[in-house]
Amino acid sequence: FIHSLDNLTAVDQSALQLLVLGLYRQAYDAFKDYFERNKYESDYFGGSHNRAMNCNNLALAYKEAGELETCYAIATEGLSYSDFEELHFTRADTL
Repeated sequence: FIHSLDNLTAVDQSALQLLVLGLYRQAYDAFKDYFERNKYESDYFGGSHNRAMNCNNLALAYKEAGELETCYAIATEGLSYSDFEELHFTRADTL
């Protein structure tokens, strides 16, 4: 278990950053398939607010990777799903 990123080598930090980005991107793609392509069965837990929250997490991962334009775009997209307060903060942090 990782208790602090300070203890990781630069290579490990980069690998962890790619892993986090990949996980949130995978969830982002799954939400897109669910809502726009009816790919998965419906349940009570996969609402638009959850999709907006994932957009925020993905945007933060892009921000950490230094991809500020993508961060802003994903956070803006998330606001179209739910007026999730953190998305406003994420967008403001990229300016």
